[in-house]
Amino acid sequence: MVYEEMQKNLLFTVAERTVMEGKADVFAKMIYPEASPKWANFSSESEKAHAVENFKAFNQSADPEIIMEFHNGNPAKQIPQWAHYKIGNDMVQTYLSEHPEMSIPEWTALETEAFLKNSGYQDAEQ
Repeated sequence: MVYEEMQKNLLFTVAERTVMEGKADVFAKMIYPEASPKWANFSSESEKAHAVENFKAFNQSADPEIIMEFHNGNPAKQIPQWAHYKIGNDMVQTYLSEHPEMSIPEWTALETEAFLKNSGYQDAEQ
């Protein structure tokens, strides 16, 4: 919610929504380390591979239908349910493991591009 309050534009892309949810899940895990929500992690490497492939194709889209596919899933496109939570959680955790010195306010304020850069989730053309 803090992230959304800082934004001037409430029309998010798939990437922005994904990073926002990843930040929320990582923060929640800091407060409740024993919690393990089923939406936060991939069930298999295959599920992750399909989610990443679709994320790379659609991460700059602000189309609400595509954003909902990353939430609800789309079996025809092999997008798993809660893909944006799973990708976001992985992306933010990876970033923070490489930048352990960052405070919560610092990484919360980071733009989406900081998390995409060198994450393995950004399309090579971007």
